[in-house]
Order: sequence, then C-alpha cells, then structure tokens
Amino acid sequence: MKEIGKRAVIGFFRRHALVCGVLALLINLITESLSRGSLFNGVQSMFVSPKIFIYNFLLIFAAFTVASLFQHRLFVISIITIGWLTLGITNGVLLTFRATPFSAGDFFMMKTALTMIDVYLSVPQIVCIVLAFLIAGVLLWLLHRKLPKEQVRLIPALLRVGSSALTVLILTVVFIKSGVLSTQFANLTDAYLEYGFNYCFACSAFDRGISEPDEYSPRSVDEIREAILSEEEETPQVKPNIIFLQLESFFDINEVEGLSCTENPVPYFEELKEKFSSGYLTVPTIGAGTANTEFEILTGMSRSFFGAGEYPYKTILQESTCETIAYDLAKEGYNCQAMHNNDGTFYDRNTVFSQMGFDSFVSLEYMDNVTYNDLGWAKDEVLEGEIMKSLTDTPEQDFLYVISVQGHGKYPDEPVGDVSIKVSGVDEELVAAYEYYIKQISEMDEFLKELTSQLQSYDEPVMLVMYGDHLPSLSLTDEDVINKNLYQTEYVIWTNYQTEVVDKDLYSYQLSANVLESLNMNNGMLTRFHNRCSEKADYLTELEILEYDVLYGDKLLYNGTNPYTATALQMGNKEININDCTRRLTTDSEGEENYALLVNGDGFNEWSSICINGKYIETEYISDTLLQAFNERPREGDLITVGQAGTDEFILSETNAITWEVAKMDQEPADFFDIAELLFRKLVDGNQF
Repeated sequence: MKEIGKRAVIGFFRRHALVCGVLALLINLITESLSRGSLFNGVQSMFVSPKIFIYNFLLIFAAFTVASLFQHRLFVISIITIGWLTLGITNGVLLTFRATPFSAGDFFMMKTALTMIDVYLSVPQIVCIVLAFLIAGVLLWLLHRKLPKEQVRLIPALLRVGSSALTVLILTVVFIKSGVLSTQFANLTDAYLEYGFNYCFACSAFDRGISEPDEYSPRSVDEIREAILSEEEETPQVKPNIIFLQLESFFDINEVEGLSCTENPVPYFEELKEKFSSGYLTVPTIGAGTANTEFEILTGMSRSFFGAGEYPYKTILQESTCETIAYDLAKEGYNCQAMHNNDGTFYDRNTVFSQMGFDSFVSLEYMDNVTYNDLGWAKDEVLEGEIMKSLTDTPEQDFLYVISVQGHGKYPDEPVGDVSIKVSGVDEELVAAYEYYIKQISEMDEFLKELTSQLQSYDEPVMLVMYGDHLPSLSLTDEDVINKNLYQTEYVIWTNYQTEVVDKDLYSYQLSANVLESLNMNNGMLTRFHNRCSEKADYLTELEILEYDVLYGDKLLYNGTNPYTATALQMGNKEININDCTRRLTTDSEGEENYALLVNGDGFNEWSSICINGKYIETEYISDTLLQAFNERPREGDLITVGQAGTDEFILSETNAITWEVAKMDQEPADFFDIAELLFRKLVDGNQF
C-alpha cells in the first residue's frame, strides 16, 4: 500500500504541466497576498484584475518549464518554487516597515542593508531567517538525493520552453501596447498593486538605466539646446553660502488628518513656512529610498525614467560622472562639501560624491561629540557645529549638501525611551511608533531653530534650503494627509538677508534649478532647461531625452564630450595624523596587565582605528591624541597608520604612516621573539651590529 502511494505521488509529479500549473497558481496567489497584506486581498486580485493575474501566472509557469531540460526535473522545480516564495516572503517582510516594495535594486543595496539589519529586525527574527535558509538548504539537499532522475526528451522539452516563453512574450507586447501593462513605473508601490508582484519584480531585474527614447536624435537635442541657450546668462547679484539640508523622514505631522498631539512637535518649521519661500516638494519615494530623492535634487534628473526600483547611485554613477549643482557652483567659485551624520559608505556616497563634483565629504566617522537617539541613530544636533565649522574654515563661498539621519525608521512597536508629546487619533498599535517619530521631529525642529540662530549672526549671506527626503513609514495613505499625496514633503528656503517670498510647489528634480534661478546662477545646462522649458507641453519628454543623452547616449548636449571629471574627494574636514607609536605593558579593560600598542597623534575620535599594513585591528579610543590596541605585535618594518572606519570596518581614509622599529618603539624591554626577529632581519639585510 505504501509503495502504491509512493508511486502515485511520483506519478503525479511526473505530470510536468499539471504540477507546474498548480505550483504557479499557488505561488502567484501567495506572492500577491503578501504584496497586498492579506489572503483576502490576494484572492480578490484574481477577480478584480483577471488579465493581470493570468499573465503573472503564465510568467511563473514559463519559468517552471525550464525544469524539463534537466534530468533532476523535480529538484529544479523545487529550487524555482523555493526561490520564488523567498522573493514573495521578502517583499511581504519589507512592506511591514517600509512603503516601497521589494525590487531587484535592493540586491545592489545588500551591503547597506546589512549594516542596519539590527534596526529593522530583532535578534529572534534574524535567527529565524537564518534557520529558514538553513532548513531550505537541507531540504534542497535531501530532495536532490531522494528525487528520481528522469530522461530528458530534448525536442519536446525545447518545444515546451519555447512555446511558453513565446506565449509570455506575445502577451507582454500585446498588454503593453493595449495599456494593460506598463514599463514606466512613476509610483513603484502602485505599480506592484496594479501589475502584480511577479511582473514588476521581473521588470526591476531586467530593466536598468534609461532606454533610448523614440524621439532621441541629434536634431531633437539641438532643438532643446537652442531653447536652453536662447537667453543670456545673468550676473548674480548675491552669492550667498548655500546649504541644502535634507531632513530624514521629516514632515509637518500636523498635516495628518485626525491626529492630535498634546503639543505641537514642529512649531518652528511652521513659523518658517509662513515667513519664507516654501511649498510642497514631490519626491520619488515613500518611507525609504533617501538616495533617490538626493539624486533628483543634486542632478535635476527625474528617477522615473530609470528602471523599476533602480538606485542610480548603485548603477550608472558607479562608472560615470554627471552634471550636478555641485559642478555648477564650482564654476562660480564655490567650495562644495557633502555632510552626513551616518556611515560614509551608506549608499556608496564615499565614491559616488566624487562622481558628483564634491570636493569633500564629512561623514559620521569624522564628527565629534555625537549623541544618539533611542534607536541608535545619530542626532542631528551634531550637524550644527559641523556646518558652522565648514563655513568658517574656507575663505571662498560654500555649498554644503547636508543629509540628516535622526528621523530614520524603523519606528518601534513598543514604547522606547521617554516621550513628552502624546498622540491620539491613530490605531492603538501605532501609538508607540508615532510618539517615537514625533519625539525625533520635535528635536529636529529645535535643531533647525538653533542652526538658523547661528546662521543669522554669521557675517556672510547664507541661504538654507531645508526639506524632508520622504514621508515616514507610519502606515499612512493618501487620504490620511491634508494634501492627499504621500509623495509630497515640504521645503522652506531660509536666508539671513532680505529676499522675495515666493511660494511654489515643485518636483524634487526642479528644486536646485529653482534655487539657482533665484540667484541668477544659470551656468548648468540642466538648470537652464528646467528654468526655461518647464512650461512646454513636451517638458518631460525633453527631460527624458536629455537624461538619456548625458548618461547613456552620445552627450550631444555637451558637443559629444562629458565635461565633468571626477573629483579627488577628501574625506573629512579636519587634519588627522600620527606622531609616534610605542608598545608597553599596561592594564587592559579587564584589569589585567597586557602589552598595548599605543599610537599618539592628533584629531582622533571614536571612529579612529589603528591599521597595520592597511589591516584594521580592534582599537580602543582613549582621547583625541591617543589610541591603543591590545594583543598586537607589529613586526620590524610594518607600516602603522590610523584610519577612519565605520560600522562596516571599511577604511575611508588613512593618516601618514610610521615604520615600526622594534629597537626604538618598545618602551618595555624587547622579549625573545622581538630580539630573534630583529637579529634575523639584520642578518638578511647584511647589516652589522
């Protein structure tokens, strides 16, 4: 009986089309349910959008047919099943703490994500994920051993794969042309709900960069160029120091319908909106994706023309420079510096900012006196001193692009720390998240007040452009906010000198051009384009043409040559150096005597790490002039440096090097091994004693 049952099961699985069809249907239902937040919504999608559901079903089914090309057919089916379910489950997990669905672009962000995994996931959750992967690995191993091999009938297998692939291809073309599907995802979240997880994820995997527009030609670029250059450049009347302050997840929480707070969390920001130029700022993301808002503001380019879920910081800007406000202001004599109170490697900013024209980058690893909030993010108050230092240390005018981090999620499900502002009008399970978030933006509001107070008394003109990079992940919908658009934050342009107040709603890719236009600084081609062509009916079509041309095309806008050269990006704005190294017997943190390597110098902080021949070693920060490391024995001729390293232990910059000499650098008598090594090296080198 048992043998009969076994044969029945194997027989069922050998019916390739049937098993693939059943699995494809189940996987599609599961991934759509996870994407939509419930099984009911997943089932509902079958009837609300039957064409989309059938298309996504066929997409999965086509992938399964590939298994017929292998002898281990059932094993390959198992791999495809586990792989697809892993993608769907990952999407469901990510959507619990951010609004943006999972895309192939997230694989490029893996290194960044790993540095803050403990913020989003608890230790038990991390353990469960690791166990799940181990179980999946063991299961696949067992399946590989136990499942039978089958003879591959090559011609039928190829026909099966080819016909299913052709069916999907024809349907894709027909559905795109008829409008059932789209290749342009202006709103990634809405696209996943409208076109299905499987199609959208597949698009994100294969659709990278900007496709050549149908209208792209030398003639079309020349016509745009003529329009851009049709007016003479004006001479700037005032050349202020310009600061762009990108506030992490910041917005006026009072704009949430039905929310009540015991105290206004952002009174100063509301005061600024009344007194200075301001407006809504439409950004390309919600709840995450800071770098894409940043990209749009710095470059004047719309990210919507790129692949679904793509981060240009992780793709094209890894290999190419492009026009930015930093390059434009450098032509005006500005010193251009980026600043961020988080790891310098986050979003690869330590390399990308060189491609974007910055002279220097001050990341968390170069900041002193940093304080942290209840989730471990650096508070924004440290930026006040860093901004003032940057302004006063340079003789020329400064452009500072400052990126804050204090308001970063994930927001807690349970109360964390003390809160002074209580909320009502939200679901009970969201109260802790709202109260934590409100505490952060209240402190950020106070930071804005302190910063503008310092800048007000600064003896040079200053323009401060402040805005939120995106709305926070607080389970908001369009109907929950006054302006009915979750992609809109707000901006304010503050100055310490008299300016005209102009309120205007903008897209983030228009903000820099708008600021430079107000200062009569229009030397950038994209800046001129936005300021002179934004009212044209084909404005966005022409913007797409220009973006393709300068990043992927023939660079006709610049007469065929990219005029922008990557800068030699300096990390930090303070001098860090070492003077000498010694090794001596001292007391370690556990009260035991041990040999310590001591490095004396200047400019050290908690992120300073001793390096031996470029290799990071565990370092204890003593003071801004002294570092030490235990259980380290440098060898004769080793190079000792100090590097600034973040949480990922990546060395962002290193000091001057000191060559280790045993006889000179041991304050304690050299031991047997030191003497033996020294004698050996002397003999090898032919030196006399």
